[in-house]
Amino acid sequence: MQKNQGQAPYSTTRFEADISRALSEANRVFNPLHKDCEVSYRVFDQKNGFVVLQVAPPSGMTRAFVALLESLHGLFRFMDNKARITTLGSAPVDLSELEQQKQFQKNFQSKVCALFDGFTGQGLARNEAVKRTNAALKAEKHPWANHATVSDVLRASGRFKKAKTGKRV
Repeated sequence: MQKNQGQAPYSTTRFEADISRALSEANRVFNPLHKDCEVSYRVFDQKNGFVVLQVAPPSGMTRAFVALLESLHGLFRFMDNKARITTLGSAPVDLSELEQQKQFQKNFQSKVCALFDGFTGQGLARNEAVKRTNAALKAEKHPWANHATVSDVLRASGRFKKAKTGKRV
C-alpha cells in the first residue's frame, strides 16, 4: 500500500476528502427528506411548549456545517439590514409634521436670540450671556439646551460678529 503524498497521516472520511462536493450537493447532504441525507436530524418534545432540535453531521463535516450556518447567519443579517433601510426610505413623508419641525426650530432660534440679546443688553459679556441663555433653556428643560447648540444658533444669526466701526485711515 502506498502512502498518499500531502495528506494527513490519519484516515480521512469521505467528507474530509471531498468537502466541496458535499457542499455542492447541499440538497442531498442537508435535506432531511432526501433518501441519501448525510446529516441526522431529530426533534424531541419537551415541556412548556419548547422542543429540542438535534442536528448531527458526520465527524468530518463539522467545520463545513458550522461555516454553512455562519454564512447563512451573515446572509440573513445583511438582508434584515437591507429590509430596515428600505422600510425607512419608503416611509411616507407627512408635510404637516415637517412644517411643525421647521416651526419648532425657528421658535428655538428666535428664543435663543431673544434671551442672548436680553443678557447682552444688561451689559453682560458675550460668554456669560451664552452661559445664562443655555441655563435659562435648561431650566425650561428644552431638548436642545446645550452650550454647543446655543453657540451655533448665535453664530449663525451673526450675534458673535464684532460691531464694525469706522475705517481707520
